Amino acid sequence: MPTTVAASAKALWQDKFRTPTVDALIQGLNQQHARVFEGARSRLCVLAGHVEELVWMGIPWCWCLAYRAGEDAPRPTAFLVPEPGRPILSLPFAGNALAKVPLKTLSKAQRETLVNGTRVGEVLWTVWELQSKAVLDEAFGLLTLLQSAT
Repeated sequence: MPTTVAASAKALWQDKFRTPTVDALIQGLNQQHARVFEGARSRLCVLAGHVEELVWMGIPWCWCLAYRAGEDAPRPTAFLVPEPGRPILSLPFAGNALAKVPLKTLSKAQRETLVNGTRVGEVLWTVWELQSKAVLDEAFGLLTLLQSAT
């Protein structure tokens, strides 16, 4: 991606006062990241009753996609952040769900992501840099395991 294109994609993603389209945000990603981002988006939309919403989250996530398990859900199940050069999937998990999963059943990548997550109150925020389909599979493996534990 040429520098001017990358700069305009980042400016679009960071502009709080101009709501972008989801397609415009995805166009700001390189081809590999866009494929993985779209894969994550498809998988999140398949989850029963999940609703996709473009939201402004402020710095550092700026414009991102939030996924709720229905419109009345108190908080999103996942966030997809289309940051140019570094797309992210964040999965917030309640502490009570984490307590039900034996760490030995998790892969090394899943355990490391949980250890490096940020705890805010009773929620652990995990962050997955969407560099490849393998990372996406690890993230969704953890999401599936924790959803089945609750």
